[in-house]
Amino acid sequence: MINSLIGTDGVILADQLTYYGLKAWAPAFQFEIVGIPSYLDGRLTDDVEAVCPRHRVKAIFKVPNLQNPAVITMSLERRMALVDIARRHCMPVIENDAFGPLVSQLCRRSQACVPS
Repeated sequence: MINSLIGTDGVILADQLTYYGLKAWAPAFQFEIVGIPSYLDGRLTDDVEAVCPRHRVKAIFKVPNLQNPAVITMSLERRMALVDIARRHCMPVIENDAFGPLVSQLCRRSQACVPS
């Protein structure tokens, strides 16, 4: 799936501490991961916005609930802001929400922010 979304020689934005599987796929599928700092309610959207013009960003990868190892749950406002950035830059958001069912007050997935 990643190869069909970004091809080769692209950049995926992810948390600085991100899913180890993504790091393993990078050399196999020939893409680079650019790390964005995370804070208590998720990534700073200003950081994401600043990276986009400097790199050939093809997608945003995120673990929105209980991001491992930082155990950060991204706020709904941050999720919506990332969707807005992705729309403006015509790139997909790849969301790995494996821990979503463990969150007592589950935030909506990013795709729920996108009208059909």
